[in-house]
Order: sequence, then C-alpha cells, then structure tokens
Amino acid sequence: MPIKYLKHHNIDKQKWDNCIELSDNGMIYGFSWYLDSISDNWDALVLDDYQAIMPLPWTKKYGIKTIYQPYFCQQLGVFYLGDDENIATLFVKKIPFWCLKIAISFNTKCKIEGKYKKKLNHILPINASYSHISKSYKPDLVRYLKTPTPFLFTESLKTEEIIAFYIKFYQQKHPNILLPMYDKLAKLCHQLALRNKLYHIGILNNDGELIAFELGAYHHKTVHRILAGSHPDYKKFRLNHHLLDYIIRTHCEKYDYLDFEGSEIESIAYFNRKFNPTATYYCNLSYFNILGCKFYTT
Repeated sequence: MPIKYLKHHNIDKQKWDNCIELSDNGMIYGFSWYLDSISDNWDALVLDDYQAIMPLPWTKKYGIKTIYQPYFCQQLGVFYLGDDENIATLFVKKIPFWCLKIAISFNTKCKIEGKYKKKLNHILPINASYSHISKSYKPDLVRYLKTPTPFLFTESLKTEEIIAFYIKFYQQKHPNILLPMYDKLAKLCHQLALRNKLYHIGILNNDGELIAFELGAYHHKTVHRILAGSHPDYKKFRLNHHLLDYIIRTHCEKYDYLDFEGSEIESIAYFNRKFNPTATYYCNLSYFNILGCKFYTT
C-alpha cells in the first residue's frame, strides 16, 4: 500500500502509539500525546496499517505552511516496524508539495538522501554500577565532585516552579522560545506525570529556594534530559555537575541510557563530555519547496 497523508483528525492514535511503542527506533517524542502537547498542529504520513509513521508538525504564518521541529522535541522523522533504515527516504518524497518550508530532524536510525546537516547528540550507557560509570569521568569533573555540595537535593518540585525559574534566568538567552511555548511545556509535563514518565530533580539553598534543576522524561530504558538550569549566583558550586551526577547515581543499573539531548552549543557539549558519553548523530533536513523544486538551507 502507498504512503498516505492523514490530517490530524483522521489519525488513529491508538495504532499510532502502538507503532511508537513497538518500533526499534521509537522515541518518546513521537507519541501522539507528546506531539499534541508541544506542537501547534500536526498531521502525518502513514504506511500501510501504521507499519511506519512520520509526524508532520506544522504552523502557518503569512499564509505560508511550514513543517517544523517543535521545541523540547529533539528528534522525530520516521518510526517503523522492521529494520528498513532507508524507508525514511520514501517518506521524505511524500511530504506534500504545498508545504513551502520544511525544517525537521530525523531520529538517529533514519537514513535519508539529499543535503542535510548532521547534528550532535550525547548518550551515556548507565546499565552498570555507579563506580564503573564514574571511573570514566573526566579529571576536572572528578575534582569538582570531591567537594560535596552544601545544599539539599529534592525531587519534590512543581513544574510551574521550574518553568518560572527557567524563564527568569534563561529567557533572554533563548528569545526564540516564546512565552506560549512554556505553556506547552507545562502541558507536556502534565501528560508525562499522568503516565509516570516525568522527573524533576532540584537543589535548594539554605532558605529553601530553588537554585538548580533537571527536568526530563523516561521511556523504556532511557532517561531523557529535556530542560536544565542553575542560578547564576551559585556558579562556584558547580551545581549542574553535582545534579547530573546525582541523576546518574540514582538511575544507574535501573536504566540503560542517559540521553543528554545534544548539544550543538559548544559550551554545553563541553559540559556533556566531562561525563564521557558516546557521541551520536541525527539528521536535520531544511529546505524550501518551490514549484516542486527543493532549495536546501543546510
């Protein structure tokens, strides 16, 4: 059967989520409820009876319809049952011609043709003892962790508290993330919590105020980092190092991987490398579709 384009209201979400759940390359970002939470709109390409699927998040501005990669959603692309990595190329060819701009990221297991940008991600295997994992930490990280943090770790945080903290200290650094997007993040966290897939871990100062946090999600045997931040007045305490080490310590042997979610930003990549993760890559495809011709921007 051919690959079909389905508008959102025609998607069978039970079959959709079943494909994500059973596919070897299924990722938490691809679930229908995840996409409902963080995208403006989304339609889909579907092969046969949901043997392979591709979400198409879209938005429209000035009459131009754009397929885009939502914030807090690192990788999408094609999710499929079986082992045909090249199936993604067939899906790309079926993206509707009336979508004038396309800017989407394909998950690591998708092989696509054409011009695309390889983007960096970091994955740390954590299906071993903490002592084994920490032996691979970089020397400067080991040095930082030798001085215990004088503050309190907590897992009793509210999503609203974390988002307010992030907006206060990071909004100016990320002006492209408009305030309504944080409402979508709050909606996503609610959906994750309903499914016991949400974690948020923080550090409080001696007055009980939040000074650092990590927010993320669980899917199968992977811990996904979604958002993190620390108070600028507490830089000397290396709270982000202590917090991520805490996550590794409390999740190792229970999960197989920690997904750092990037990063292309060198300062963040440098921080990630201190934990000695494995570098992996995924594809970002970006082009304008004009009269059936592709004008690549990557």
